[in-house]
Amino acid sequence: MIVALVATLFLYIVPGLALLDLLWTRRDLDWADRLGLAAGLSVALYPILVLLAYLVGIVPGALLAWLPGGVGLLILAVGW
Repeated sequence: MIVALVATLFLYIVPGLALLDLLWTRRDLDWADRLGLAAGLSVALYPILVLLAYLVGIVPGALLAWLPGGVGLLILAVGW
């Protein structure tokens, strides 16, 4: 159960938080707004990445699933 929760946060919250951190420079959002926007951005990010991967000729696999979370963690770590 804990592993599923951590994987869900890693896949569906971290990429959106990183994207939100890069795009939204003002800090006027509370935590619930940031969390909701991060989840929405993360859910919208994966289909776009899959379509871009097919256009480039890359077969989507595990790397395409875990790469946005890893890059998101890196962006959040550098930004804080």
